[in-house]
Amino acid sequence: MKSKKILIIVFGLLLCLGCGQSGKKERDDTSEGEVETTTQEVPKGNKFDLEQKGDYTRLYAFSTECKITPEEVAAIYGIPTCNLKEVSNGPSGEKGYGCSYIITLNDGTESVFGQTLFERSLADVQSEISNWQNGTYEQKFLRTSNSGDHYIWKHPNQGYFLLYNPNYANGIKIQYKTLRNTKEQREYLEQKGIQAIDYLIEKYKS
Repeated sequence: MKSKKILIIVFGLLLCLGCGQSGKKERDDTSEGEVETTTQEVPKGNKFDLEQKGDYTRLYAFSTECKITPEEVAAIYGIPTCNLKEVSNGPSGEKGYGCSYIITLNDGTESVFGQTLFERSLADVQSEISNWQNGTYEQKFLRTSNSGDHYIWKHPNQGYFLLYNPNYANGIKIQYKTLRNTKEQREYLEQKGIQAIDYLIEKYKS
């Protein structure tokens, strides 16, 4: 009888120990499962993440004519078409196309306006934008278009803008002033250059 009681006590102790180990294992398994299924937050978007407002395939596509007409240039500057003197209009580079004009403003000031579509691979477009974004000096001259879906880089002293969209190959150059223009004239002409870019973006958006 005494032996039987001892066996019952031993069995009970073993049962308790077994339950404890089982509960611990179950908690450990649950903890490991949580670690395996927990994911770190991934940053959304990237450095080229501009919300596109339309399809700009036509804007960056090669063509056999300038992207903007003399009449459209004159309208941007608020001058008659006869105030534009064509300097060039034809192929530029291997596949590009460009046109340029000497323009006479309403106050008699002469300046220049030019538009050129030039060839760039998509990888080169993105690489150049990245260089502008990361360059301490270059980034001072980088901005987004008023539409919010293109990048515009202003050359610090040569009087032109470069227009890129990180989703399309090729680029557009807008020459908007000469080195002879005064500071006041330069500010006005720079505004007109941006206005020309806004016009092109809207014109070729689909």
